[in-house]
Amino acid sequence: MQFTINDWESYAYWRDRNAAFDQWQAGRTSYPSDSIPSELQDVTNDVWSALEAFDFEQNCPLKYFTYVATKTADAWRCNVTTWTGQYLGTGRLGPVWRDSFGGKRQSIRFIGINGHTYSGTYFTSSGDYCRVKRVKAKKVAYLPIAA
Repeated sequence: MQFTINDWESYAYWRDRNAAFDQWQAGRTSYPSDSIPSELQDVTNDVWSALEAFDFEQNCPLKYFTYVATKTADAWRCNVTTWTGQYLGTGRLGPVWRDSFGGKRQSIRFIGINGHTYSGTYFTSSGDYCRVKRVKAKKVAYLPIAA
């Protein structure tokens, strides 16, 4: 089961715990796991991902970095997620094209869990990530259903 955050109180609690962990970490990139204070040991990638998804849903960013998690049987449809797999929306992929360095790319457009439409580039040959921007249009009146 995936960790989720559903309200502002939980978001503030975990954001503050995460900030305390960052302060303890003090820029170190390597440390023994048994040296982490016990009150900070539950700040995991799942918590990070849930914070990201809640922030995406509530604050509707203009630009975002997402990931294509699964392509469905229909080769043009895909699920868009955070790095650890938290669902952000269902998208539609455009035709594959090559950039000037020979890398494969695809256009992507999806409706996010926040109700806004996002459009951008899926870097097919470099990994599963996409750089997207919010489309300058009205917010849609419905939310997509998770596949």
